[in-house]
Amino acid sequence: MISTLNRPTAVVDEPRPDQSRPAEPLRLTRRGRWAVLVIVTLAASVMWALSTLGPVSAGTDAGEGGPAVSSTWVVQPGETLWVIAERVDPDTDPRETVARIVAMNDLPDSSVLIGQELQIPA
Repeated sequence: MISTLNRPTAVVDEPRPDQSRPAEPLRLTRRGRWAVLVIVTLAASVMWALSTLGPVSAGTDAGEGGPAVSSTWVVQPGETLWVIAERVDPDTDPRETVARIVAMNDLPDSSVLIGQELQIPA
C-alpha cells in the first residue's frame, strides 16, 4: 500500500499575515465616472451660486448687534424721515436711523411721499 501521508504537498503562494500585497489602482466603471462627474458638477454649481448671489437677506438689517427684523411704515402727511426716525428709535441719533432707512429702501435721497411704504428697522 502507498501511504499518502508522506507525499509532498503543493506550495501555495499566499501572503503571510505580516506581508502586504501591492494595492491595485482604483478602477471606475462608466456609471462610477458619471456619478463622479455629476457630483463635481453639482458642487461647482453650488459654489458658483453662493459666490454670485452672496448673502441673501429677507427683510433684515445686519447692523449693530446682529440682524434686526424690519417692519413697514406708511408715510403720513407732514412726516419726514427725521420725524419717522425719532418716532421709531427715540434713543438713537436720528441721523443714524435716517441713514439706515435710506439704505434699507434704496432711496436716492431723504425725501418721501405721502402714502409711501418704507421698511424701517424694528
